[in-house]
Amino acid sequence: ADNLENAISALTIALTFFKREVFPQDCAMTQKNLGTTYMDRIRGYRTENLENAIATFSEVLTVYKRDAWPLRYAETLFYLGYVYKEVNQFHSAYTAFESAISTIESCRDEILSGEETKRKQAEEWNKLYSSMVEVCLKLGNTTKAIEYTERSKTRNLVEQILERDSKTIFPLEVITQLETYRDKIAKGQYQIQNGKAENPTVLAQHLQQLRPERNELQDRYLPIGSGFQFEPFRSTLSHRTAIIEFYITIDKLLIFIITKQTQKPIILSPDLIDLNKLARCKKNYLKAYNNKKSHWQRRLSTRLNLLAKILHIDEIIQQIPTECDKLILIPHRYLHLLPLNALPLAGDSNLFDRFPQGVSYAPSCQLLQLAQTRQRPEFTHLFAVQNPTGDLT
Repeated sequence: ADNLENAISALTIALTFFKREVFPQDCAMTQKNLGTTYMDRIRGYRTENLENAIATFSEVLTVYKRDAWPLRYAETLFYLGYVYKEVNQFHSAYTAFESAISTIESCRDEILSGEETKRKQAEEWNKLYSSMVEVCLKLGNTTKAIEYTERSKTRNLVEQILERDSKTIFPLEVITQLETYRDKIAKGQYQIQNGKAENPTVLAQHLQQLRPERNELQDRYLPIGSGFQFEPFRSTLSHRTAIIEFYITIDKLLIFIITKQTQKPIILSPDLIDLNKLARCKKNYLKAYNNKKSHWQRRLSTRLNLLAKILHIDEIIQQIPTECDKLILIPHRYLHLLPLNALPLAGDSNLFDRFPQGVSYAPSCQLLQLAQTRQRPEFTHLFAVQNPTGDLT
């Protein structure tokens, strides 16, 4: 508490020197730090501290404009939206988060260099998306909640794919064009931020034109999450197919159930599952799997029964129409590492018994949709594994 009070005092004094008219960037950075300190402040009234944080972040946004400082603009909006969420101003939080997400999705590969910086920035954006999903649920907008869940998952996956496989996804001339876009945007951004642009306004407008051009070119070969819409996806589902999608936020596990029979996704109570118990279960499971394979094999049934109880799998399955005989699981984060398809159900049955047409996986609804609609005019190869005699371990 003492340290936070000292920080507020020091930052307030610094602002008497960093006048916005003379040192706008130093002023904005100091105000941003002051705003985050008010968010964490222990002394004083919580409501008053958060109101001070809102006022401070609003001031920062007068300097960090979207055209000149897009990532800092998005970061400040994230903080502002988070505070609005804390004071239950959910419509204001939604507006702030929406603008922040729109900005980072338009910037895409403009994340600062260095793996550690990229990792920290990616963590911040993950918090942004999960906060937006929570706000959508508070506003009762379940469709938007799952659309932002999808945008979060697909964005992360696309970034990983681009980092590893860009040269196999794009033709050589497209790679060259994307690199040209990247260099032009980076150069223009540098000139604006360092006061070296002859006409910053004109240059900023030019960058605003280049970003959608670059994104449209990339989307032709590898679409990113912002294009996902729930209703067109739901309408393509079979009446016999159900989807269970998991999403881990900062402190909750959200579960969405999607079927053709329901206009909106069914969302289980966010308080249903103890996330700490789930994390411990995952840790023990992976520790045994990696270090004591024989022990893992002996205790597999016990661990799966524990996981089924933690996930309340029987309550989840009860929400699915009985005519659905095919299940698609869409895990999130470490849930991808666990054999959810083998979870036991009440009455000595399991998911395979309940869904005789199969239990399968997908990384996201959007990528599932892409896989199902993908054209293969030169389909010549198939890799498959089967076990007709039932004797494979």
